[in-house]
Amino acid sequence: MDSTPTALFESYEADFKHILEGMKEKLEAAGTGEQRKSALRRAMIDIDEAEDMISQMEVEIQGMPQSIRPQYVGRVKTCKADLGRWRTVAVRLHSA
Repeated sequence: MDSTPTALFESYEADFKHILEGMKEKLEAAGTGEQRKSALRRAMIDIDEAEDMISQMEVEIQGMPQSIRPQYVGRVKTCKADLGRWRTVAVRLHSA
């Protein structure tokens, strides 16, 4: 496995996208009662894991050459925005 900062970033980003996709499925399939509570608990765990992946991506950016950092910083911002939208959905479902 390539352990360069860009390769590690790509790996963390792929993990983030996988986690986010699983969380979307859980939230979209949240039913009622205990099924809903369980789906929301699992989604909150996914949110924590996705936040960890974002943190790891930010760490890897620090080891990248200055010339390529901006494009990766932009990708992290996109990930944060995506996660924020789904966190809002989770909170809204939890409150409903």
